[in-house]
Order: sequence, then C-alpha cells, then structure tokens
Amino acid sequence: MAGPGGGGLSSGSWSDRPAANKHFPEIAVPLELHPTFDVASGESQMIWVDVYVPKFLSSGSYLGQVEIQVRSTNQSVAVPVVLQVKEFTLPDKPTSRTMVPIEGGDILRRFTGQNWLHCSKQHDEEYRRLWDRHWQLAWRHKVQLVGGSFDECVNFRHRTGQIHGDLDVLKAQPEILDVLRLNGSSFTRARNYSGPGEGVGLDVYPIGLYGSWSRQGWDTDENGTNIGTAAGLEKHLSLWEDWFRSAGSPISDVERFLYLIDESSNYPSTESWARDCARISGSGSAVPTLATLSLLDAVTQTPSLNISCSTLGFSDIAAWASANKARQQIGMRLWLYNGGRPAHGMTNTEGDATDWRSIPWAMHKHNIELYFYWMSTYYRNYQASEGDTPLFSRAKTFGMNSTFDETGESGWMYGNGDGVLLYPGTDRFFPNESYEIWGPFASLRLKYWRRGLQDVEYIELFRAKCGSNATKTLIGQVVPQVLWESGEANWFPDVSWSQHWDDWEQVRLCLADVLVPGASCEADIVLKCRASALARSGSNTVYVESDTPTTTTAFAG
Repeated sequence: MAGPGGGGLSSGSWSDRPAANKHFPEIAVPLELHPTFDVASGESQMIWVDVYVPKFLSSGSYLGQVEIQVRSTNQSVAVPVVLQVKEFTLPDKPTSRTMVPIEGGDILRRFTGQNWLHCSKQHDEEYRRLWDRHWQLAWRHKVQLVGGSFDECVNFRHRTGQIHGDLDVLKAQPEILDVLRLNGSSFTRARNYSGPGEGVGLDVYPIGLYGSWSRQGWDTDENGTNIGTAAGLEKHLSLWEDWFRSAGSPISDVERFLYLIDESSNYPSTESWARDCARISGSGSAVPTLATLSLLDAVTQTPSLNISCSTLGFSDIAAWASANKARQQIGMRLWLYNGGRPAHGMTNTEGDATDWRSIPWAMHKHNIELYFYWMSTYYRNYQASEGDTPLFSRAKTFGMNSTFDETGESGWMYGNGDGVLLYPGTDRFFPNESYEIWGPFASLRLKYWRRGLQDVEYIELFRAKCGSNATKTLIGQVVPQVLWESGEANWFPDVSWSQHWDDWEQVRLCLADVLVPGASCEADIVLKCRASALARSGSNTVYVESDTPTTTTAFAG
C-alpha cells in the first residue's frame, strides 16, 4: 500500500499477513462438552477459564490445581494455581455502557425449529428460561442486550381478555420480561444468576428499535383516523415517558430514547421527526431522539437530533474534531456504532484479541457514553439472501462471497462473525452441529470485550485515587491515537495500541497493585508496568484472565 507521495505504508500482499487463511478461536463451547481433546507434540492449546469471585471473599491468596490427564500414557500432571484476591471491588453497573440487539425470532428458529411462538406460550417457564440465559450470559460479560420481544403478543392478550385498557397505553411500555431485566429481577439467584451485576437492572431501553415505531401506526388514532406524525409522536412518547416515570426506581432511572431511523440518508425526514419531538409540550419532550448516522452529517443535516450514533473507521481528523466541537455547542450527544480499524478495534472474528479490548478504552478516552454493536444473534444472512448460516462450520455470517481473489472469499459486505456474539447451544436447522443445550454459548470476542469493559472500571478507580492528570497520561500511552485521532492510517497493521495481549495484562496488573489500600500512586504507571514486565520475563508466573470484580489472577507453575 502506497501513501501520499508514493511512500510505502506496508509491504507484501494480503496472503503475506501472519494470520492469512488461519483458523481463529471463536466459539467458547464449555469444556464439559469437550472433556478430551488432542494436542500434538510441540503444540499448545488454550483453555479459557471464567472465575467469578463473590464480593464477600476476603483478600489473599487462594490455592488450587488443574489436573491434566494424558490418554496415551495414562499419566496425569497437576498444575498448581494461585488466585490472588485484591482488596478492592469493581462496580456492578458498568461505567462503559453498551447496547446490543438480540433477535428473538432467530433464537426461536434455532432452538425449536419453529418460525414463531404462540403468544400463549411466550411466558412459559421453558421459554422464559431460554430468554433469561441469553440476557444473563451477556450481563455476565457486562454487556446489555435489547430487543428480542414479541410485541405483537400485546395485541393477542388484549384481544383474548388477558389484559384490559387502552391498547395504545398498553403498548407504550416494555414487555413484562423486559421489565424484569430493567429492574434486575432476571439477574438474581432466584433466576439462577450469579456474577457481576447480580440484582442490578439494565440502564438503557430503545423505543422503536431500528426505527420500528414508524411502522406501528403512531400517526393514526384508535379509529384509524390519520392524526399526523407530529401529533402521533407527542401522544406516544408522552405515554412511554409517563410509564417510565410511574414505574419508580430503578426503572425510572433507565435511559430511554426514540430510535428515529436506522442508517438513512434521508436527512430531511430525520430532521423533521427530530424537530417534531423537540417541539413536544408534554412529558414526551424528555425522551431523546437517536439516529445511526455520521456525526459529520448529523451536525450539519440533522441539528435537532439529540443523539448521533455514528460509525467510525477511517476519518478526516480535522473534520471530525470540528464536528465533535460543533455537536457539543448545540448540545448533541455522541454514541458510537459498529466501526473498526484504525479508529478502534475491528469487530469481526479475525481481529486480534486486543481489538475488542481496545473499544472501551477508545470510548472512555473521548468521553463517549455508549457503544452500540448492531446485533448479537444474526443467524440468518437474509440481507444477502443466503438464509440460515451453519454457525459452527462457516465463518462468514454477513454479506456475499461473490468473488475469489488474493484475499480469499470476498464480496459485498463480507464479514466473518459479523452480527454474532452469542451462539445457539441447540440447533434444529443444523442438527449435526447441535449440542442440545437450552441456552447460548459466548464468543471469545465477547470475552475480549468484557476485558476492556473491566479495564475501564480499573481506570476509574485509578482516577479516584491518583487524579485526572495521571489517568489521562495512562490512557494516552495505552491508546495513543483512537477514534478520529487515527485519521486515515492503514487499517493493518498501523494501529496505535499494542496488539500483544500480555502488554494489556501488565497494565491491568500494575493498576491492581496501585488500587490496594496503602499503595502509592505512580507518576507514570505505564512505564512502571513495562519495567515490571521485563523483571518478570524470566519468571514462571503467567498472568491470565479472571472474570471477577475483585481479583487479579495468577497461574504459577
């Protein structure tokens, strides 16, 4: 790739990449379902272990061991494990906020083979347990799912006399299972949940996800008479806002917003709707509006919009810096949506493990409130007319593979793992790939993301103890150029952050050492981490992942 003036930015062809045409670890199938596996001589095999340490556990070192049995020789080796529990706790509610839709219909198809679920069964314990396990798995990774409800069932229950009242009022509130997620009831021991955020509810709720409100007849009254979009928005948003206020805390504290439209270049319509909402005189005026469009277009084309949810990869540094300043002047908020290198890590399967980890750091550096990833269960590649994807045997989940060139299979919007962060434990469409588990499996990308979300909690504890200047230095050294700072740098390999997982773990470990009571703040903690990493390079201690709000974990062996 040649840069301006002919200067080389990188060399070699696509196939010269270190990871070209390699298999990437992705689906975190529980070890209980694969208790034995082969590891060739001279090779290694990663096993990911989640450890949740409850808050009441005292700090100190906890000893254990992992036993490895070798089938060919019938011998076993015991690897000692030391779990160090530090004396501080990460908060239950994530600082770096997230939002990821889930598709209830696709889940139903995979787990039952049915295209739809009769509304009379929607709340049966069997199906509620299935929905719970999806939301719980995501929440255990500090990620908030949204959507997935069968809203048409409100009509059914009203028609059959199970619920009574004005249908518009009944539909201007979350479905009952959503309510239980917002108030935290779905994340309790009574619902078989333990982990981060136990008993804590989700804090974001989209009204009209992906712009679906415009297809729900908001511009007509109960008699079918057209009342106009502006009057419809005032009526329905006020009904929604009244419900949230009347629900009391914690639900009344949930951020609700109207998802005006998705990825539309019809800026006049978007601006018109946003302006109608801004002019609401009732309680609905408190509901902010959101659209997925570039901030560059939002500040110039849709200034009445409250939240620009913008994607970002390559960027014009000056234009973005100017747009960010302009949106602050008009009170527009900025969330991020999808995106990728070099602005932040790529989201597809073949990205480095550090890619998803970098996203919360990038968000936090620039005070971006929320990251929106477009889907977690895109099991049917309907946008490319390909139907159901065999998720355990095909990497591509989105787009077309219409050509074959030096990059391999490629085509329109070709994406490996795109839109899939949760994998079905049962698959009626591809029974040879089914594990017959009534719940989802996490992707490793979800675990990488959680690591970054946890990092932000460490950063905020560090800020509280050591101040903003030290924190700014820390973040700037770990992610020097992210979001619009990255400009139009080559997406591979020219990213500003380290692509070595161990470098990120060393920073985490050093932060943990500073956060314990009695430890002093470091003027430049990143330099200290590098020095300590070099000092440890000859030791036999390897620091690894721990899914816990209270610990740093060490494997000694």
